[in-house]
Amino acid sequence: MMSKLQGKTFTIILLLSLAVNLFFAGFIVSRIMSHDRHSGCKIGHSSPATITRVYPEDEKRAFRKAMREERRYFRDLRSLNKQQRFNFLNVLAKEDLTREDLQLALSKIEAGQQVIKQKVENILIDQLLEMDFATRQKIVEDAKNYRHDHHRKNKCDKDKHRKSGHDHQPPKEP
Repeated sequence: MMSKLQGKTFTIILLLSLAVNLFFAGFIVSRIMSHDRHSGCKIGHSSPATITRVYPEDEKRAFRKAMREERRYFRDLRSLNKQQRFNFLNVLAKEDLTREDLQLALSKIEAGQQVIKQKVENILIDQLLEMDFATRQKIVEDAKNYRHDHHRKNKCDKDKHRKSGHDHQPPKEP
């Protein structure tokens, strides 16, 4: 009886972990691929590609173009990841479920997410290597000031919370 309870708890934890991982992987790719260039107020907290928020406009266009050129590749990867998620559900539905089966199914999902992440990072690296030193220095300085400037101007948090019905003030600086 106790092992069935532990098995159910383990399965629930695995499903929750899978859901969280899939959410974040999808979120990162969708934010990079979307036209909403101001989705948050932090640089470097979700993905290295968030640095593109402080790119000069011509570099932003170049990054979006590079991502669009790989759209078919990303679509194929998402399709493969979808198949892996269905595979996980099929494994989960087996009567003779084993830890090894679950670990293998989850590792395939994780591997697919890692391939997407690596592709985005390679596009980012290629672009950064093509930039001149002055452009990179400006990006670094803008990234360091990005959060501070947006909190001081109350743009990000105030607008987001106003839309959600919350009255929120940004944190005070030490």
